[in-house]
Amino acid sequence: MTFPISPPSATAGDRLSERILENASAYMRIQASLAELRHVPTVLQTQSQKLKTLEKELSRTIADVRQSDEATRKQREEHEQMRDATARKLAYKLAGKKEKFEEIASKEERDYVDALNRQVVARRRQEELEMDIAKAKAEHNELTGKMNSYDILKDDLWNLCESVFEGQNDPQDTELKEQLFHAEVTQELFTRQDANDRHVVTILQQAEDKMKVCHAKIMKEVFEQTRGDVYGSSAKSDKAKRNNLREARELGDEAITLVRAAQNATAEVQDIGEFVVPQVSVRLEAFFLQTVFEIPFRSAMEESGEQVIVAHKQLKEELMGALRRAERSRADLVVAIEVVNECRANVTAYRRGRFDSVLSHGLEKTSESEALPVYVS
Repeated sequence: MTFPISPPSATAGDRLSERILENASAYMRIQASLAELRHVPTVLQTQSQKLKTLEKELSRTIADVRQSDEATRKQREEHEQMRDATARKLAYKLAGKKEKFEEIASKEERDYVDALNRQVVARRRQEELEMDIAKAKAEHNELTGKMNSYDILKDDLWNLCESVFEGQNDPQDTELKEQLFHAEVTQELFTRQDANDRHVVTILQQAEDKMKVCHAKIMKEVFEQTRGDVYGSSAKSDKAKRNNLREARELGDEAITLVRAAQNATAEVQDIGEFVVPQVSVRLEAFFLQTVFEIPFRSAMEESGEQVIVAHKQLKEELMGALRRAERSRADLVVAIEVVNECRANVTAYRRGRFDSVLSHGLEKTSESEALPVYVS
């Protein structure tokens, strides 16, 4: 049994062609504007590099100007001292060394003139660079404005093509859009990972800053205890010690809290260990008991110092690990962005090709129809 075969339908392609022709004027207007600005990205990149180079040279020149100003000031002082050194000049003259004095004075004057020349050259170069930078910035701003217009036009072209191809049965366009969708999903995942890893680095850096101060305060007390005072401590020193250790304890607690916050953000961060900051007990005023009661505290301080050293070292390792992860995440994100841009460019290139093909065919048919006379009966 045979079934009747219907002729292939071209309605989908015809509808797409019709929509392309309907939007031909907008497409051609955008394309013409893009063609005028197509050079902008490359020129802007070159101009940005030029501006950075000029600014670096200006920084070096400003340093040279400062050095030349200082050198000129010293040479001026020496020159004025030599010029006004009447007694010295007379001494050389009486010693029969007038020519020697004149030689020294001449050298001082030459050094002063050379320093002035270097100062003038450095300042002139600074002025030239400042003028060049002002001009380069004006050009950069103008190019940035054109670049913004260029990006807007690219978005307009994308939106125009989206409206034209939306709902159309074009297998290749659908495949390219699916590739773009998957690339954008991957980019979003890497963006979140990058943001999270950088957040963890910030938290651990804050924790390490606090732990560093905590470590320093505890080691200060450990040093004080190992140095020891055979006659014991005073009420004033006890108060300072209590304040120092209280601050160390608070900083240590804050560091631990920050580490736990980092652990909540990622399972990659490990514990840094516990440590106890001892408290200074109220000291008995009996003279002969002071040293006896400080011995347990000294032992506790030494133990606390060892614990803090271990915890601080572990925290540094966790921070270094977080920095490495953040670096990898950023590299992955850069690659993901490049893939998205490539996929987006592929979609745009295909759609522009379809536009150009349909418009070219439409223009040919229009030319043929215009060339043939139309007879009306």
